[in-house]
Amino acid sequence: MNKNKKWFSLVIAMWLVIVITLLAFTILEYVVPFSRDIKWVENSSVAYYQANSWIEEGLYAVYDRNSNWTDSRTEYSQNIIVWSISRTFDTSSSWSIIPPIWEWNSEYDKDWNTISSWNPIQLVVWDNYISNWSNVKIAFRVPDLDRTWINDYTLSGTTLAIVNWQLSSETNTINASSTLWNNWIIRVWDILDSDEIFDDSILDIQFLQWIDLNWLETNDEKIWKFYDDNCWVGKSCTLKFSIVNKIETTDWITLPYLEWQLKTWTNVIPDRYSKITTTWKSFGFKKDITIKVPSQTVNEAFDFTVFQ
Repeated sequence: MNKNKKWFSLVIAMWLVIVITLLAFTILEYVVPFSRDIKWVENSSVAYYQANSWIEEGLYAVYDRNSNWTDSRTEYSQNIIVWSISRTFDTSSSWSIIPPIWEWNSEYDKDWNTISSWNPIQLVVWDNYISNWSNVKIAFRVPDLDRTWINDYTLSGTTLAIVNWQLSSETNTINASSTLWNNWIIRVWDILDSDEIFDDSILDIQFLQWIDLNWLETNDEKIWKFYDDNCWVGKSCTLKFSIVNKIETTDWITLPYLEWQLKTWTNVIPDRYSKITTTWKSFGFKKDITIKVPSQTVNEAFDFTVFQ
């Protein structure tokens, strides 16, 4: 009796198909999640690096603004959305309180910036940015080193000159007069202790005495007069503050910096730092990056000529 083996071959083929299908599903269980992970990593990397690239866009916008006769308070914003990919960048460069609230670089107080040797303050104030000097107030303070407000840190020296003031135009410069008892230059007695707060009555810039490049000191050389004569439209003008002596407390602690805060109230001027915030979104992954770009400053080596 002859056996029919054709059906047996069909059964083997069916079993082979089943085994191969099961193997394929098993492999897919590992491959698909892995491929998704790779795609997620790819999109995450794209979001990060593209956000960095848009920092460059923001830097170029700030450079282009500052290198032309463009209002230094001009802000830039760009927003592009293409399907599941979007990117934005924004600049923030001016305010009437410097530093802006929460935009600080002091380690001890979120509302104050720092000034130290070789890290001066330089603010662009040309083009009639300041219309009323009576509203311009500045304060310098010893940082609260223990962050408790319990210990009161005070600078030593009393009459020691600490901060030099300088207003420069393209053709002339005035410096704070260093006459001891006229209190024109910022001395230790003008520096707030670590437990004091900003007070509108301190350091009223408009009444300070100045000397020009010819070392002439007159009652007529007020900052507002110099500003009106030299800092009008189309004339570059900067206001600078520099540390000129060692910063030391009465406890013999050498400080790395002083804190400072400036208020102009009705006058909006360019900030010491231009803040650039960029965002890039790539298929569900989003990266935000923020940097602060300082304005250019004059080398502090030039300040030593004032005290020769």
